[in-house]
Parts: sequence; structure tokens; C-alpha cells
Amino acid sequence: MEMQTKEIDGTLYAVKPFNAIKGIGIQTKLIKVLGGSLGTIQNGGIEKALEILSNNIDDGDVEKLIISLFDTGIFTVVKAEGEPIKKIVDLDTHFIGEYARMWKVVLFILEVNFGDIVKKLTSNSNIREALNL
Repeated sequence: MEMQTKEIDGTLYAVKPFNAIKGIGIQTKLIKVLGGSLGTIQNGGIEKALEILSNNIDDGDVEKLIISLFDTGIFTVVKAEGEPIKKIVDLDTHFIGEYARMWKVVLFILEVNFGDIVKKLTSNSNIREALNL
């Protein structure tokens, strides 16, 4: 699969899909971090889902998950004369003070790599409301 692009908050981002082995590893981390909270949100129990999520969540697990999402190379794309110029996103500095944008990029990374699952989840009105989509 080739790189996919999306404009998020005025910046064009390019995401390269994971290879299968990396995708399996990240899917496992997602399941571990999210636990049973998504099923609860799907049924409309947003408050209960947040409680489940906060009980299951470990700061280290979330940090490792986010780092692993970005470590395959997420780029910003600047349109210049000739070919577009890609610049790798430095997770540690790029999103300083812009965490909402970071989460939008995370969702885009997940859409590129787990599109079928993300599409199914975000089609649920309760999840769309919880994610403010």
C-alpha cells in the first residue's frame, strides 16, 4: 500500500501503512489499552466506558502505543515548486501544546492501518459523540 495523506488543522500529513507484523503488534497494544471500554461506548455507556478505560489504562502502555504508531514515519508534506517535500514528524516536539491535533493524527494513523475496524467503530453514533467527530 502506498502512503495516504490527509489535511488536519491546516497541515497535510502523510502516513505509510504498517507491515503486517507491526500491525498485529499494534492491534494487540490497542486491545490491551482500550480493553472492554469500546463495547460499553457502543451501547451508549460513555461514563462507564471512561471508568473501564481509566481502570485498564497504564501511562506506560499508552505512551508506548503512541510512540509505536509514530515510529514508522509520519510526515508533514509541504507543497513547493516541483515535488512535494516530506518532513518526518518529531512526536516529541511537533505537537507541543496541540494535543487535540495529535489525537486527530493518531485517528488518521489508525484509519490508514485499521480502516475496516475504525470505520465500524466510528459509524456508531455513541462513539462518534464520545470522540467529538
